[in-house]
Amino acid sequence: TPKDNTDWKAVHFADNVGIIVGNDASGNAKAYISVNGGDSWNLATDKPSTQFNAVYVIDQSMAFVVGTNVIYKVEINNTTTTWTPVYSGTPQINFTDVFFRDYKIGYVIGEGGKILKTVNGGDEWNDEKKLVTPNDPNNYTNITVLDNNNLVSSGNNGTTTHLKDMSDEFASMFWYDRVGRIIVSQNAKQ
Repeated sequence: TPKDNTDWKAVHFADNVGIIVGNDASGNAKAYISVNGGDSWNLATDKPSTQFNAVYVIDQSMAFVVGTNVIYKVEINNTTTTWTPVYSGTPQINFTDVFFRDYKIGYVIGEGGKILKTVNGGDEWNDEKKLVTPNDPNNYTNITVLDNNNLVSSGNNGTTTHLKDMSDEFASMFWYDRVGRIIVSQNAKQ
């Protein structure tokens, strides 16, 4: 791993491409990228006055990084990265984890049980209030997708919950490859 005073929060790989994210003692978010399975690392970004908490690398050309009130879509070209903020909303949310089930559908979770979902590869994020219990006092900090409808979230004080996302249950569903071509489709009436 890179040698500096960064408090590393998360690392994720897809094949040999990985990103590690964290925060230094000065309050700056840092991310490093490896394109050789972690043998060497290059600084990808240094963002002052923000915090990074999690990363999900979809493939060798795309990743998402979440942190304090921000979701970044990261385009990867070898060791060069382009960081585009795709969420910086109100109210401020400390996003703690990110997970994608394919190239188009992904979830982020934030403090207070806030869950956002994208169905278009991270260009837009929608509040998924129906996935959590209103006024849930638990602070869920991690999320993973089990299948098309089931998610599991865990958090502070030993909390875990099983979430059912039925929003796609009665709709046509499509799975895409990296260039946007449909690779599998399902019509709800089939």
